Amino acid sequence: MLSINPPTAGLLLSEYVTLAPGDWVLQNAGNSGVGRSVIAFAKDRGLRTVSLVRRTELIDELVAAGGDVVLLDGAEAVAQVAQATGNAKIALALDGVGGESLRFLASSLAPGGLVVIYSATSGKPGFVNPLDIIFRDVAIRGFWLDAPAFRHSPKVLEALKTGARLIAEGKLHAPVAATYPLTAAKEALTHAQNGGKVLFDLS
Repeated sequence: MLSINPPTAGLLLSEYVTLAPGDWVLQNAGNSGVGRSVIAFAKDRGLRTVSLVRRTELIDELVAAGGDVVLLDGAEAVAQVAQATGNAKIALALDGVGGESLRFLASSLAPGGLVVIYSATSGKPGFVNPLDIIFRDVAIRGFWLDAPAFRHSPKVLEALKTGARLIAEGKLHAPVAATYPLTAAKEALTHAQNGGKVLFDLS
């Protein structure tokens, strides 16, 4: 996970929008490996985060992990993001879910803001209000860590080093819900579908 999630977070925060300390970044999938890395990298750079999650029990956990604002993903998110940030002009949103969650992100951005899509864990096509695109000039880009632009970039190594430092300092942690042997693959997959990071023990 160290070779993927922290570099993804680091590049998402640096390669698309120029951000200054104190700026807000909005993301869904806040509890994912990338989402937790975004929180840690943002905190390290003086940025503030709004993270959307799908389960209430994750809110306090992500706040304890450094999230500035953690909200439930859903139709109320746009108004709640505005209220929680004092109507801040948010220029960057990060989408790891797709579906309607993408629409909530886009509608929460300031005019001229950018959504960067790096995953689609919902398995659904992303939905966007065309009025946000037409009248508020919100744009959408995609990110892939293995794209030619990043594959051999020294920025990937630097982000990996930062991720390792944040882990060593206790500022970045990916909790594991359970570990299963390969003989219990069915149970492991059921557990993973219900939430939580599940690993296989290959020893």
